Amino acid sequence: MLRTYLFDRVSQTLNNYGHRADERRKKKKNALRLFDLVSERNWDGLLAELSAHPDKECFSRNDVHVFGATQYLLDNLLDRMNHTPNSVIWATIAADPGSLTQRDIDRFLPLHQACYHGNPEHIRIILEAYPQASMVYAEGRGLPVTCYLTGSFPNHRLSVVDMLLELYPDGARSHIVPTTCQITESSKSNIVNAGDAMYNPILRRAYRNWNALKKYENAIGEDELHAGEGSEESSSSTLSPSSSPALNESWGIIVSILRKRHQLEAEGLHFSPLYAALGSNELRMGYMNMTDLPIDEILTRYAVDVKAAQHKIFHQDGKTPLHLLIDLRLPKVTSFRGAYTQQYARQKHIEALVKLLQINPELVCIPDSSGKLPLHYALERDYDDWFLLRLLTEYDSRVLVTPDYSSRLYPFMIAASRSNDQGIDDETLSRIGLSNVYSLLRMRPERMLLGLE
Repeated sequence: MLRTYLFDRVSQTLNNYGHRADERRKKKKNALRLFDLVSERNWDGLLAELSAHPDKECFSRNDVHVFGATQYLLDNLLDRMNHTPNSVIWATIAADPGSLTQRDIDRFLPLHQACYHGNPEHIRIILEAYPQASMVYAEGRGLPVTCYLTGSFPNHRLSVVDMLLELYPDGARSHIVPTTCQITESSKSNIVNAGDAMYNPILRRAYRNWNALKKYENAIGEDELHAGEGSEESSSSTLSPSSSPALNESWGIIVSILRKRHQLEAEGLHFSPLYAALGSNELRMGYMNMTDLPIDEILTRYAVDVKAAQHKIFHQDGKTPLHLLIDLRLPKVTSFRGAYTQQYARQKHIEALVKLLQINPELVCIPDSSGKLPLHYALERDYDDWFLLRLLTEYDSRVLVTPDYSSRLYPFMIAASRSNDQGIDDETLSRIGLSNVYSLLRMRPERMLLGLE
């Protein structure tokens, strides 16, 4: 009796085990069938299989290339980029909604994959089904908007960036503090508040994309110009980067990120991004790294409205664009390479000042909220540059006889009384002060009487 009972239990256990093994083999076969249909791009057959086998275990398989890794059907479909119809993406999400929250072997969500491949419709579908994914950070790729700007270059669309930042606007204000730098409390607040693009992966990537696209289109334009030299028809068809839709779209992405990063939506001022860019350490670090930044584009596109709105030109700190541009600190010389970098930085700095003053020369006469003119700023920051001083005085010589209303000092007095708070040795500081005093008095020698009275 006992023997019969034990035999029946063992037989039942073996039958159940065999039945479960058959079920697993069947599900594995169905899963392989689904992935085979994706490889064959048999979308009609895939839709039929999705409705016939709604079991969630059919939507994943073990990756044969990575031991122990699981590959999901939705990720496999997104890897096909533009080949996967939108209806198939919708059907897969409807059959297995949990796949939207599943991370792959690289810890990426489906939204990160879709953004990296850059299909706008796939991104929109996933965002509609799982909008919270827009704020999920993936190690190695960052936020979904960062993935979008990293991949699918140069086919980026402003509408996609706006859609991602609309769901998670804090993404435009995120920052990364490098571990190799010593960050003080004051510098940390500057990183967060000033919108430092050097520590913002989204804005930094947008700048790089714009710069690369501009160089690429300039190269194409030069090639077409040389190829059609002597032909009026060929020369007229040369690509103009300033009128390129892709370049304008890339610049629109930069402006959109700047507006959301500095919360400029409510101001409605066309030149607001000018302040955001000039107040950012991205320009400082750009000079140091000798990278081409869109300073010309910033000034040309947005500073042109400054003259038409004189009563609104002040920054929130009470400074004009010229004050902000002069306030950019040049890198210190620490080596031969550093000396070359500083020379390059001075050249780029002067070019930017010349362009801004060409747009609106009246800026040299407009003080900030404390009563300092741009010339006062230049003298206080120890700029030992005859051309720069000449540039700030040739548009209107009255600045030479205008005192700083906060200290009541005239320009040559400011140059002579500079305190050593910039980390400059006393000998160099004295040389700079004497050089600037001599330059200013040579322009207006009668100002010496003011110091003798």
